[in-house]
Amino acid sequence: MSAACHLPQATHVRTRTHAARVRKRAPPPLRVSSGEGTGTSNEDAPTNAKTTTASAAAADILSNKTRPFAFYWPETPASFAKALELGLTNVAIVDADEPKSAKAEANASAMRALAAGVRILKSKHGKLIDENKVIVGTFFDVSNGEKARSAEKAVGSASAHNIFILDPGATGWASIVSENIVAAAQQNSSCRPTLVGVAYDRASATAMLDALEMGLDGIIVKTENISDLAAIAADVAARCDGQVDNKQRASDQGALAAARVTAITPLGMGHRVCADLCTEMRDGEGLLVGNHNGSYLLVHSECAENDFVASRPFRVNAGSTHMYVYDPVDDKTRYLSELRTGGIVRVVNATRGTTSRAFVGRAKVERRPLVLVEASFESSGRPVSIVLQNAETVRLMRCNNAKEGTTYQGAVSVAALRVGDALLGWEDATDSGGKLLGGRHVGVRIDEFLEER
Repeated sequence: MSAACHLPQATHVRTRTHAARVRKRAPPPLRVSSGEGTGTSNEDAPTNAKTTTASAAAADILSNKTRPFAFYWPETPASFAKALELGLTNVAIVDADEPKSAKAEANASAMRALAAGVRILKSKHGKLIDENKVIVGTFFDVSNGEKARSAEKAVGSASAHNIFILDPGATGWASIVSENIVAAAQQNSSCRPTLVGVAYDRASATAMLDALEMGLDGIIVKTENISDLAAIAADVAARCDGQVDNKQRASDQGALAAARVTAITPLGMGHRVCADLCTEMRDGEGLLVGNHNGSYLLVHSECAENDFVASRPFRVNAGSTHMYVYDPVDDKTRYLSELRTGGIVRVVNATRGTTSRAFVGRAKVERRPLVLVEASFESSGRPVSIVLQNAETVRLMRCNNAKEGTTYQGAVSVAALRVGDALLGWEDATDSGGKLLGGRHVGVRIDEFLEER
């Protein structure tokens, strides 16, 4: 049976989750020892007690963090203020090694004053230390093969929830390093270590976030380049596909809804766009597309086998070039005519009620016979319409009616579509008079009068 669609108000993706929030224990004063591993440095404490305290502290730092997450290692409080403004993170790291410890304390105080909820961690003697002087992470030099193999071994044999911080230094990040270490973490049967890479620029951040498809759990950003900071913040947010903690939308943002077909009208020839993506879609996946701002229908991918052409699971024959393609996570629209190689769209999975990011490999524009499909949302009566290629391989998503929970019921070709069929679409919320809450400027929602006909 198909799952009910609640997107993105209840959007989620299957992902590795960090340990649940754990109540912090009061640790003894820090005395850094030369031993490996993570924990308080009270040498009289039993090993299991140190490990438990450290694991709890690490879990506390990571609680309420989506995957992937980012910390920032700024040179100045002003740099951290910019990271806060960009939405990169509320966690800063300061260098507490001598002779920088005095400056670290001053910077930490200034950064705490920037905003509520700011957390300051310290880097000292190769350890990451929280506000309660508990060692919550260990830095590993991965600047060459031998050192990287040592990190792999430590990750693969870890027996407690630790944060492993991988620092390539000035040599730059090698993708094979992150791939090997991610593989070692997956093979660890005792626990799931948290893997964090130190990123000195956007390129290394991207490599860390994409290692072996899953990527590292997080990154520590260490650059003062504002354009890199902004790009990394956007990259991290985009990879948090559908995660409620990072991208939850208020109920007034809209939701998937059932729309009843009211008219099907052949239009003749026009330009349409096939969005060929760098991903393979499955049954129930496609793009939200529509003629007008605030109302869209789900166009299915060409993943199904048929008697006419081979399956093309990477393709959504999305429709006329003038239409909007909608991203329900970022709440932005783009014209189909704007799609280019390397661009990003948001694929909606109607079965699970989730979204995932996909890159455009090619946007294919051709003249084809078109058909106008008009419908109205069952819950509001508001109209929604779409112009598609009039072909058997172009399909929309059928659903039951709103009273039955609006669940996905399979794809239907536009050639087989009939007046009265119920389709899955997206309906933005409206005011008490039934008007949209604002218009759009270059895809971004703004507060203005807008009427589209």
